[in-house]
Amino acid sequence: MKISIQPRLRPIMPMQGIRHGAIEDGAAGFTLVEVVVALVIIGMVVAVVFETLASSRRLSIKADDTLEAARVLRNVINDRFVIDDLLVKEKDKDEVQVSSDVPGEPGWGYAIRMTPLQLISDDERDPLDVASVMNLRICVFHQVDSREKRYCVDRWFRNDDVLAQVGGLRGGSGPGGSRRRSR
Repeated sequence: MKISIQPRLRPIMPMQGIRHGAIEDGAAGFTLVEVVVALVIIGMVVAVVFETLASSRRLSIKADDTLEAARVLRNVINDRFVIDDLLVKEKDKDEVQVSSDVPGEPGWGYAIRMTPLQLISDDERDPLDVASVMNLRICVFHQVDSREKRYCVDRWFRNDDVLAQVGGLRGGSGPGGSRRRSR
């Protein structure tokens, strides 16, 4: 007995059961809700990235302004003529205040205020005067779009040491001065 198995081949019918342009149930694809959710998520990520870039730019501009103010302030502090004139000419006064434009820096000005140093502690109500120590507050300011940006620094110094350096004290014991003994 001979058994033969022959496969039954069915002819392939093109697009059988599918209308042209229609999608079968269960076919792969995105629904409208999924597309909208994806767009919302992408929009939130883009908003966060742009906000981060904007705040980074604001910080960069503020850092540039502060750096330029530090440079101008250093130039004012290192300008010995400004500080020396203030100390020598006004050495008899307790409080001195001067202001002017910064030479060579258009749009920049400075204000210097020299007062005796007073320390205030938490326990005491009256400030304590420190003998021969002065507080020098130096501020530079810049006019930007009808508003003034001000950058300040406080320096303490012994009044007799500074005056000895600029020649206002004779025979002082500060740096640069020497005591003379007569024989």
